[in-house]
Amino acid sequence: MYTICMPQVQTYLKEATYQILERRAKAKGMKLSELLREMIEAQVAPQRSAAFLALAGSWEGDLERPPQGLFEEREGL
Repeated sequence: MYTICMPQVQTYLKEATYQILERRAKAKGMKLSELLREMIEAQVAPQRSAAFLALAGSWEGDLERPPQGLFEEREGL
């Protein structure tokens, strides 16, 4: 079993915000701290634009390597 040490953060929330987050965590079957960690990590993770993500798997056709010419002899080091 691995033990992971993570820094802890303490903050203050408005009561209404706290209640909303508690309900969301409960609906997902999570602890509030787990939900908050996921939300924070999603905000600091690198963001990819929709246009960038749409490129994945969009290539159509075959990739062909053009002729490479003759092998070049070089001097040794």
